[in-house]
Amino acid sequence: SLGNLDSALFYNEMALSYTDSSTYYYSCNLFGVIYGNQFQETGDTSKLDISIDWLLKGINSFEISDFYKALIHNNLYYYYGLYRKEEIDSLSLYHLDQILPIAKNSSDAFYAIPIYYYQRGRYLERHENYDKAIVSFYKCLNKIDSALSEFLDSDFATVLSALNNRHLLKQRKSWALFRLYRCYKVLGDYKKALDYYIKYKIAKDEIYQEDNKNLVAMLEADSENEKIEKHIALLERDKQINALKASQARNVNIGIGSVFVILLLVGILFLRQNKLKTEHKSTLLEQKLLRLQMNPHFIFNTLSSIHSLMNPKDVNKASNYLGSFSRLLRSSLESSREDYILLEEEISSLKNYLELQQLRYEKKFDYKIDVDPKIDLESAILPPMLLQPFIENAIEHGIKHKEAKGHIRIRFNLENKKLSCEIEDDGVGREKAWEVEYAKKGKHKSLATEIIRDRIIILNKKLKQKINLSIIDKISETEQPTGTLIRLDLPYLID
Repeated sequence: SLGNLDSALFYNEMALSYTDSSTYYYSCNLFGVIYGNQFQETGDTSKLDISIDWLLKGINSFEISDFYKALIHNNLYYYYGLYRKEEIDSLSLYHLDQILPIAKNSSDAFYAIPIYYYQRGRYLERHENYDKAIVSFYKCLNKIDSALSEFLDSDFATVLSALNNRHLLKQRKSWALFRLYRCYKVLGDYKKALDYYIKYKIAKDEIYQEDNKNLVAMLEADSENEKIEKHIALLERDKQINALKASQARNVNIGIGSVFVILLLVGILFLRQNKLKTEHKSTLLEQKLLRLQMNPHFIFNTLSSIHSLMNPKDVNKASNYLGSFSRLLRSSLESSREDYILLEEEISSLKNYLELQQLRYEKKFDYKIDVDPKIDLESAILPPMLLQPFIENAIEHGIKHKEAKGHIRIRFNLENKKLSCEIEDDGVGREKAWEVEYAKKGKHKSLATEIIRDRIIILNKKLKQKINLSIIDKISETEQPTGTLIRLDLPYLID
């Protein structure tokens, strides 16, 4: 779960040496998942081959339960699908079809059956059969709601079991709601898309609130246990004092000292915990404030462009520009509420923005966006609003001052478990752009790069793999500026 796959592999190998036939399938499934995750990190297809081999061993093991058989079929469906080959797609579909009949016989059918309908919907969605995908997602939601209602009337062996099962179902429910939003959005039914997007957000909030509630309950229980333990310790101390009257004074002093030290340590830990919470809240607040700084900067430049077109000859162009801008602004506002967005959505917003700028400057530049085929666009995520300001700088300060037609190239590559984003232009270069703008406007301070640097600093406080920013001034063989290259190296994160 922490992404430390080499250590996970080591401990699973240790566990396998103690495993008998009744739990062999469990280790096999774990091997399949670990090697599958290694493939997703490295792109090494040999890891995917090993993953499939282990999963097949697990599903053919002697004493496998129906629930785990359904679960391994689900994993085989998923990892076969990662080959992205038509000849293997039938194998993926075969394992998907095996889930439902097996899940119905499982003691954990309440969770196994919704898995089937969810994965069936994802398969149909990927193959653009959105109507049937919607039906599968509806069935998934119905099964989950039915299971959740049964939990209210059932007794579980432990509180942990009940909490875990409810959490898994509610999480799967939020995924199904999000997929319904995506399907209706593609079909153009924006009203239903909006309805399910709102339900998806509500479901996520409920999970968050329930997690907090459970955490508080656990902390309160721990607090009560600590009080009881302290009370028992005091009774034991009094008993010893009564039995050993000769050392009464010494024991009292030791008891008082022990209580003081415990209280002092508890106080120190409490203050430290509060400090960490305050720093975390401060970090989140700084990030949101920086996003708010970004939005006014972008909105001001775009509205200035619309204003420049508002004359009798360009009314239609201004109207088209305003309509496109409203769609881009809505996308920007939606993404600004999220810590991470899908790379697919970020690329869509960048295309919309570049087309708006092409309209404004009357095809003064062209652009091209290249995406490494190893990148999973439907799952890869990144912080929003990191790339657009640099593209804006390339147009406003590089291409704008160039007499000939300009070119902008945007590249997304997967290198060493990092998502490399490059923005390259063949404009006049930063130094020349500064000279031109200084001559026209005097000293002018662009906030975009400064805000992005501040955002990177804040994001790096929370990320294990840090974000790196490089700005390279391109120079020809005759030492003339030929444009600018921006490179952002981000952790390759999967939703």
